[in-house]
Amino acid sequence: MPAIQLSQLTNQIEVLLHLWEQPDLLLAHLVDMLEYYADHLYQSAEQTRTTPTLPVYRIPPIVLRHMERAFSHAATDQPQTALAISDILWQHGYAETLDLAAAILGGLPMPYHPQVIQRLSTWVKLDLPAGLLTDLIELATRQVRLHSLADWLANLNEWLQAEQPATQQFALLALQPLIQDPKFENLPFIYRVMPPFIQNPPAGFVPELVDLIASLAQRSPAETTYFIRQLVTPSTSPETLRLLRRALPGLPEKARISLSPLLREPDGNSL
Repeated sequence: MPAIQLSQLTNQIEVLLHLWEQPDLLLAHLVDMLEYYADHLYQSAEQTRTTPTLPVYRIPPIVLRHMERAFSHAATDQPQTALAISDILWQHGYAETLDLAAAILGGLPMPYHPQVIQRLSTWVKLDLPAGLLTDLIELATRQVRLHSLADWLANLNEWLQAEQPATQQFALLALQPLIQDPKFENLPFIYRVMPPFIQNPPAGFVPELVDLIASLAQRSPAETTYFIRQLVTPSTSPETLRLLRRALPGLPEKARISLSPLLREPDGNSL
């Protein structure tokens, strides 16, 4: 892997952007660039850390961030072929090209947002680590969250009520970028859609739910403490109590002190 020279990197990205109207040729040059920066020595270990089925070039983060910004801006300025480029990058199937495909979707202006959401709906069946998928959703929905939020929330609400667990789990992952986005103010939507999953937590959803509760508590400690208190009643299931106890370490100290006695097991243990 060569040393990073920002002037050279800028020129390489400019070459790619000049090929924006030629998606197949852009992909070919992009692959050459990714191979140029790839760290092949550690690629095997990185693939194991993500998923065995997802190849990765393992390029330096600074290179990927510069490419993300450039591709997102190009999608904003030249959206006509951006969807086609995003599709080609997605089909290439490497972690970095998935990332760049999501960055393109995240730069598309409002007239293209229905198509962005349609593509996101196809990600439900992806066998990707939850953390990676959440990052991709965050990238892909940046403009949607700013300018088509009502449509995005309507889709999430529909997916959360779907019968397919994979669809519900995807929608839960998509809540995380909303909570972490300081521009997102509709936290009542989050508090409204989460109770069914907390009150009857599917085993496979517990990590996502724990992370969501912790993020909510960091964003709005008092409101989240009240939210959890409302969920705990004499008839609260043991599964719900276990879930909430798992979430406690991620809450601010004041919330932990307030909620810990409420979540104790009959034998007096709180964790």
